[in-house]
Amino acid sequence: VCSSDLFAAAGTEAAKLADAAGLSVEEMTALGYAAEKAGGSAAGLSSAVATMNAALADAQAGGQDTAAAFAALGMNVDELAAMRPEQRFIAMAEAINSLASPLERAQMAQKLFGASGESLLPMLNKGKAGLANMRDEAKRLGLVMSGPQAKAARSEEHTSELQSRLHL
Repeated sequence: VCSSDLFAAAGTEAAKLADAAGLSVEEMTALGYAAEKAGGSAAGLSSAVATMNAALADAQAGGQDTAAAFAALGMNVDELAAMRPEQRFIAMAEAINSLASPLERAQMAQKLFGASGESLLPMLNKGKAGLANMRDEAKRLGLVMSGPQAKAARSEEHTSELQSRLHL
């Protein structure tokens, strides 16, 4: 497998995960690195952020259980809705991390982030500063992909697919 194929596959996957979560490719790859470093996965992170966004929408629509969960964290639903998804995720990570017991943290992570929430607890436990450090590390290591890079990777993947179909 050549490096251009790896680039194409990585870019396409990053773009798909980012789209599913409502994140930019840059944020998806940076936070994905943090999730993987903490023992989770980028796919789990994407799923968790998508679930978080759905929980927020439910709370805004009057869902009492999810509204109560946000309130238990001291979070204002309207303020969260005004944030970008990555800011919202970090704010919620900080709030979950502030809960006293590990059981409470696990329950809240699962309630607001879904099935992937519990696997992200080691990442969430890093808090805002820890997440910022891991995102900076990902950038420093050159692991953060930009939107234009992901677009180029998708284009390259399509070109490779076309070439293989045409037997070039």
